[in-house]
Amino acid sequence: GGEDSPALKTTFKGNVFNWSTEDGNFSLTMGSWVQFRLTYNDERAQDAEGPSDPNSAIASNGRDFWNFKITRAKTFFRGNIVSKEWKYFVLFHWTAGGNDLLEEAYMTWAKYKEFNVSAGQTKIPFSYEFLVGYNKLQMCEGSVVNETFNQGWGKGLWLSGVIGDDQRTWIKYVVGIFNGALRANN
Repeated sequence: GGEDSPALKTTFKGNVFNWSTEDGNFSLTMGSWVQFRLTYNDERAQDAEGPSDPNSAIASNGRDFWNFKITRAKTFFRGNIVSKEWKYFVLFHWTAGGNDLLEEAYMTWAKYKEFNVSAGQTKIPFSYEFLVGYNKLQMCEGSVVNETFNQGWGKGLWLSGVIGDDQRTWIKYVVGIFNGALRANN
């Protein structure tokens, strides 16, 4: 005979599934979220040039319409494998399609909170707003400044950590080397 495998515990809490072994050397958390947008476009007097246009009184009403769009539909998997210090994260963006389906996928060695080493594909850490997930923003989209200056996703190697005690974080850092190509082009 061989050794018995550790039992797998399954939980559902906070709208995510979690599976983990009793010894904690393996865990898998899976969750999904969908963001949608419903818009109504009211097109009045589309063939007039404005209130001073002599045709504005007889202008026809434009074609009003409703639009429903699934802006984002994502599924994530995260956890640890082999031991608690080897962590992984995978994020699928179902509405992106094509080469953009796999949005993020990386492994992290996180033995110490002050020093972590990660490799894979992720958001390039340029601005804090870009690093915050859209499911945690108050509006559906990020700011125009963020959309203009963010660096997108890339493949690379990065170091990260948190310096401080359990009561207060003094410094949180991320430093990395990325390939510089858009995720769809690499």
